[in-house]
Amino acid sequence: MKKFFFAFLLGCSLTAHAQLVINELDSDTQSVDDREFVEIKSEVPNFPLDGYVLVFFNGAEGSSRSYYAIDLDGQTTDVNGIFVVGNSLVSPVPQMIMPINIIQNGPDAAAIYLGNASDFPNNTLATQNNLVHALAYGTSDPDATDLMNLLGVSFQADEDSFGQKDFHSLQRKADGTYEAKIPTPGANNDGSGIVFNGIGLTSSAAVVNEGASFTLTFNTLAAVDEDLEFTISLDNDGFGPDDYTGSTTIFIPAGSTTATRTITLVDDTLDEGDELAIVKFGTLPVGYNRVNDAIEIRIIDNDYYTLPFGTPRNPTYGQVSSTAPDGYYDSLNGKAGAELYQAIQDIIANPEVVRAHSYGDVELILRDADQNPENSNQVWLMYVETPREKYKFQSTASSVGSWNREHIFPQSRGGFA
Repeated sequence: MKKFFFAFLLGCSLTAHAQLVINELDSDTQSVDDREFVEIKSEVPNFPLDGYVLVFFNGAEGSSRSYYAIDLDGQTTDVNGIFVVGNSLVSPVPQMIMPINIIQNGPDAAAIYLGNASDFPNNTLATQNNLVHALAYGTSDPDATDLMNLLGVSFQADEDSFGQKDFHSLQRKADGTYEAKIPTPGANNDGSGIVFNGIGLTSSAAVVNEGASFTLTFNTLAAVDEDLEFTISLDNDGFGPDDYTGSTTIFIPAGSTTATRTITLVDDTLDEGDELAIVKFGTLPVGYNRVNDAIEIRIIDNDYYTLPFGTPRNPTYGQVSSTAPDGYYDSLNGKAGAELYQAIQDIIANPEVVRAHSYGDVELILRDADQNPENSNQVWLMYVETPREKYKFQSTASSVGSWNREHIFPQSRGGFA
């Protein structure tokens, strides 16, 4: 997350709970900061993280307050004593996923506490109470002295010390100081310990028509020493085992690096709309980790329906019948001006029937209100007179190939403010 003021500060609080430290942190990555992570390390392997919370603080002058907190209950460090919280594009994939562009670049801090996220609502002042370990950080900037004092931090390092902040992370050394190096999430910073064999996943297609097939390919970074078996899942929000055929058990024989699996989509007669399958790894054996995960496969439903009239480019006058109940507008008869306006309001905005809508509701409303008459799985873009798939709602900064509320009905015309 970019900010106008940056500083890098670091330090640790050596307490009775020093078995956990922030071992590595990458706050500033390329593009939209979609590869941020924090790596926690325990003195012993397989250390349970119940009762701990990871908290992020804003170190800007006059702040020193929390802006994000993550409960670590139910999590455990691995055989190397490592646990990673980060974005889904970090490789190997973190044990816990967090949204992109969350970790601020500095002058800020990350800290491990005994407690829960509920103990650190946004704008909680930094404290040493129940503090296990803290790291203040930034990118070639002055010390955030207020935050450092509150956390008991006394020395600093710099993620941008080589002018490579987008490509370097901060990594803890044996003496407790930090250095900027190429990121090594999920591995000891000095290269020691158990080296995991990574498993990557690719798909032959990202968009597949209902009734068609696609192939999943699994590759390990090194040949497996013994037969490797694991499972995958494709389930997601209504898409499940009834929607496809093909085994979800993957087998890679000893000495090999590759396995493939063909998935065939069931061509049913149900109009379910376009769906999204998400291919995820199940639990992997010890010694393996995920190079990537959660691959999305868009399923195009061929059971859409059409309406008995054309798109707005074609005249439809006389082809559409009113769906209003008999007598729906009778209360308008004989009225004009403000009295008529109020009578219309009474009909279309009956508080017992409708409610006030937010700008966020507009996306869902437009999926029905601006549906393409020729394909129920599409919306009609009135500004450019063309259809677009409903699933292509804009979710990034780029609007290329997608649609959004402004391209259907401008916010300025909705009175949402």
